[in-house]
Amino acid sequence: MPEVTLEQVLFARETRARRQQELLSAFGMPLVCFTLNIAGPVKVDAYSRYAFAEGRARLIEGLKTMGWPVLHSEDISCEAGFGLMAVVNAKAEAVKRLCVQLEERDSLGRLFDMDVLAPDGSKLERGSERKCLVCGQPGRGCASRRVHPVSELQAVTRRVILEHKRLADSERIASLAVQSLLDEVCAAPKPGLVDRLDHGSHREMDIFTFNASAAALWPYFQKCFLAGTVTREEP
Repeated sequence: MPEVTLEQVLFARETRARRQQELLSAFGMPLVCFTLNIAGPVKVDAYSRYAFAEGRARLIEGLKTMGWPVLHSEDISCEAGFGLMAVVNAKAEAVKRLCVQLEERDSLGRLFDMDVLAPDGSKLERGSERKCLVCGQPGRGCASRRVHPVSELQAVTRRVILEHKRLADSERIASLAVQSLLDEVCAAPKPGLVDRLDHGSHREMDIFTFNASAAALWPYFQKCFLAGTVTREEP
């Protein structure tokens, strides 16, 4: 993957700041600027793309759940990293609380940087210092003293993203497996088998007990998937 230069980082920062002022002037509403905390010179790859997509989905869903209209949104991704700006029709303080919740939701959220600008352009503070991704200590101290080398930060970042994707995939596969069972039992007629019309040769089971047993299998389908991801390299 291409490495970003200092000039590209500075240009992206200036472009983002200029666009922020344009949107604040045009809408007069709070502005969310979402980017990622990715250490090192490689800001755009498959890992950061996945993390950004997940963070973006969480942000949009969170705003929707709160009932806050997004008046405008635009992609601000470039060589220096992925990003999104969203103008929200809500109180800036409330939007900031939501963003902090998303940042602190899990380890993946530690990679999210969701700044909120008030209509006057001032940046709202989060109220509590974020912890270091590597050691869990106050992050500002580790960053200012460069306690952790970039290689370590990159390794931890990749591990956090991969673990989140692994768990998300396991949940999706388990759900699909259960859904396939529920779809199959609804197909009728199936002589000798349980379906929505008859219990076939299974006197002890009907569609209701079949559905209950299918639902009970969900965690085992997930465990099978997770076990496969761990042992897939074994001979």
